[in-house]
Amino acid sequence: MIEYKGLQKMIAEKLSVGIEQVLPDSNLMEELGGDSLDMVDLIMTCEEEYGIEIPDNTATGLYTPQLIFDYLRENYK
Repeated sequence: MIEYKGLQKMIAEKLSVGIEQVLPDSNLMEELGGDSLDMVDLIMTCEEEYGIEIPDNTATGLYTPQLIFDYLRENYK
Protein backbone atom coordinates (compact mmCIF):
# COMPACT_ATOMS: atom_id res chain seq x y z
CA MET A 1 0.00 0.00 0.00
CA ILE A 2 1.27 3.43 -0.89
CA GLU A 3 1.01 6.13 1.74
CA TYR A 4 1.49 9.82 1.00
CA LYS A 5 3.52 10.35 4.20
CA GLY A 6 6.08 7.76 3.04
CA LEU A 7 6.44 9.44 -0.33
CA GLN A 8 6.63 12.84 1.34
CA LYS A 9 9.46 11.63 3.58
CA MET A 10 11.31 10.11 0.61
CA ILE A 11 11.07 13.37 -1.34
CA ALA A 12 12.25 15.43 1.64
CA GLU A 13 15.29 13.18 2.08
CA LYS A 14 16.18 13.15 -1.63
CA LEU A 15 15.89 16.93 -1.97
CA SER A 16 17.34 17.73 1.47
CA VAL A 17 14.36 19.81 2.55
CA GLY A 18 12.11 19.70 5.59
CA ILE A 19 9.15 17.37 5.33
CA GLU A 20 6.85 20.32 6.04
CA GLN A 21 8.02 21.93 2.78
CA VAL A 22 6.85 18.96 0.71
CA LEU A 23 3.27 19.97 0.01
CA PRO A 24 1.09 18.09 -2.49
CA ASP A 25 1.31 20.84 -5.12
CA SER A 26 4.95 21.88 -4.53
CA ASN A 27 6.95 21.95 -7.75
CA LEU A 28 9.91 19.68 -7.02
CA MET A 29 12.34 21.69 -9.11
CA GLU A 30 11.09 25.27 -8.94
CA GLU A 31 9.96 25.36 -5.30
CA LEU A 32 11.99 22.62 -3.62
CA GLY A 33 15.28 23.12 -5.45
CA GLY A 34 15.56 19.76 -7.16
CA ASP A 35 17.53 19.41 -10.37
CA SER A 36 17.27 16.89 -13.19
CA LEU A 37 19.65 14.47 -11.46
CA ASP A 38 17.55 14.64 -8.27
CA MET A 39 14.45 13.87 -10.31
CA VAL A 40 16.04 10.83 -11.96
CA ASP A 41 17.19 9.60 -8.54
CA LEU A 42 13.72 10.12 -7.06
CA ILE A 43 12.00 8.27 -9.90
CA MET A 44 14.48 5.38 -9.65
CA THR A 45 13.91 5.19 -5.89
CA CYS A 46 10.14 5.10 -6.42
CA GLU A 47 10.56 2.33 -8.98
CA GLU A 48 12.66 0.28 -6.56
CA GLU A 49 10.47 0.97 -3.53
CA TYR A 50 7.18 0.15 -5.22
CA GLY A 51 8.33 -2.39 -7.82
CA ILE A 52 7.01 -0.55 -10.84
CA GLU A 53 8.57 0.92 -13.95
CA ILE A 54 7.90 4.56 -14.76
CA PRO A 55 8.47 5.33 -18.45
CA ASP A 56 10.73 8.33 -19.15
CA ASN A 57 7.99 10.19 -21.04
CA THR A 58 5.71 9.79 -18.01
CA ALA A 59 8.39 10.67 -15.47
CA THR A 60 8.90 14.12 -16.99
CA GLY A 61 5.30 14.99 -16.16
CA LEU A 62 5.60 13.98 -12.51
CA TYR A 63 6.75 17.29 -11.07
CA THR A 64 4.73 17.53 -7.86
CA PRO A 65 4.38 15.08 -4.96
CA GLN A 66 0.66 14.70 -5.71
CA LEU A 67 1.30 13.77 -9.35
CA ILE A 68 3.86 11.16 -8.28
CA PHE A 69 1.53 9.81 -5.58
CA ASP A 70 -1.42 9.57 -7.98
CA TYR A 71 0.70 7.76 -10.58
CA LEU A 72 2.06 5.31 -8.03
CA ARG A 73 -1.37 4.63 -6.55
CA GLU A 74 -2.87 3.99 -10.00
CA ASN A 75 -0.05 1.72 -11.16
CA TYR A 76 0.97 -0.13 -7.98
CA LYS A 77 -0.21 -3.71 -7.87
